[in-house]
Amino acid sequence: MAKRLTILTAAILACVFFAGVGPALGSAPSGEEFGISHEPRQRGNILDLFFGPAPRLPTERGKLVIYAFHDANGNNRRDPGERELHDKIRCTVDEITYQVPALIPGLDLSAGYDIECEGDDYLPLLIESHVFIERRGQIIRIDLPCQKLN
Repeated sequence: MAKRLTILTAAILACVFFAGVGPALGSAPSGEEFGISHEPRQRGNILDLFFGPAPRLPTERGKLVIYAFHDANGNNRRDPGERELHDKIRCTVDEITYQVPALIPGLDLSAGYDIECEGDDYLPLLIESHVFIERRGQIIRIDLPCQKLN
C-alpha cells in the first residue's frame, strides 16, 4: 500500500512540476529568434485531471425568455389590453419542450437555436424561428403573438 501511495504521489508531483515549467532547461531556442509570438496558454491544475474543468459561469451563457399573448387585433404587436397566455403554448428549443411563459437559461455562446411553438386553442405566429447567442450574458426576449382558433 505504501509503495502505491509513493508512486501516485510521485506521478502527481511530476504532473504539477511539468505543467508549470516552460521549455526544457533553456536549451530550446526562444520564439523571438524565429519571429513566433506566443499566446499565453491556459494551464489547468491537478484537480482538472480528476474532476474536469470548472463549469462555465452563468454570465458566459445566454438566456431566452418567451412570452405569449392573445393578439386580438392581429397586428403582431402587444397592445394594451391584450392578455398574456399562461400554459396555453408550448415551445421546443434544442429538443426540449417548455410551457410558455418560459425562461431558458444556459444557451451556449456563439450558438444558434431553432424554436418551434404550438398550442391547442391558440395558433402562435412565430416571427423569428431562430436565435443566435452572440455575446456573453445575452438575454433574448420573444413576445409571441397568438390567434384564437375557432
